[in-house]
Amino acid sequence: MTELNQLQPGLSPTEVAGCLARFPENVINTRGQFKYIPVEHVIDRLNQVFNYNWDSTQTYVELGAPRTDNKGNVLTPIYMGVSLRVKSTTGAVIEKVGFGGNVAGYGKGEGDGHKGAYSDALKKAAQALGIGLYLAIEGKAGRRSGGGGHNRGATAPTSAPNLSNNTQQVQAPGRAVPPPPRLG
Repeated sequence: MTELNQLQPGLSPTEVAGCLARFPENVINTRGQFKYIPVEHVIDRLNQVFNYNWDSTQTYVELGAPRTDNKGNVLTPIYMGVSLRVKSTTGAVIEKVGFGGNVAGYGKGEGDGHKGAYSDALKKAAQALGIGLYLAIEGKAGRRSGGGGHNRGATAPTSAPNLSNNTQQVQAPGRAVPPPPRLG
């Protein structure tokens, strides 16, 4: 608990404990050797820990070049950045950015691909607060490269936006990204 509190001095000890709490085994899914927590449980944890006082915004989206797999499926990689902002009971607003990916294809449309990329990126941002982080640490040896649980066929983009101040809005051509609302 001390380590995360040093990284996030704005969180209360109760919030730190809530972020680091393990999930019940019955909510953890497995794909191959990769264990992951479905996004609805991550959202539930954010709601519990921060009393619904959080929000998220898409900060980056990129569509990769479509390709055809060996079965003739046309796959379009989708990469996304999500900014997660939480308001602590201490009054501090903490913002984390996560990146995720997914693929439109395999019978799923672009909307499903975007939803999966957003979910993956939100989980990565929540992981930066400690939510589900233990799964990544414990499973590091068996974890496949590429990140999230829903990025079948996606590879990392060649470049990522500069989000060093965690507030810069980046948009892909034709994809408007509204400015994020501010908490508090």
